[in-house]
Amino acid sequence: MNNVVSAKINEWQRMRAELKALERAEHPDIIDHHGRTWSWKSRDLYVHDSMAWPKSVIEDGRHGLPSPELADNPNYRLCDICLNKGQAS
Repeated sequence: MNNVVSAKINEWQRMRAELKALERAEHPDIIDHHGRTWSWKSRDLYVHDSMAWPKSVIEDGRHGLPSPELADNPNYRLCDICLNKGQAS
């Protein structure tokens, strides 16, 4: 009985890994106009540093870098681009 349960759990984990790989392939990373890489999280949500934005907002191009208040907040770990120390446009 334990072998049957173990086999089912292994199959379930394998299938989840396959599904995750398919979802990642369907949602490639997005590089915005500032040069930041956004990785897919779920649905149309992508993450970069501590921020999560919908794909439409990232691709819009009208949005700037984080405000100085956000950049100074120790609760956020921002990259050099977000801190305006990198290749910001």
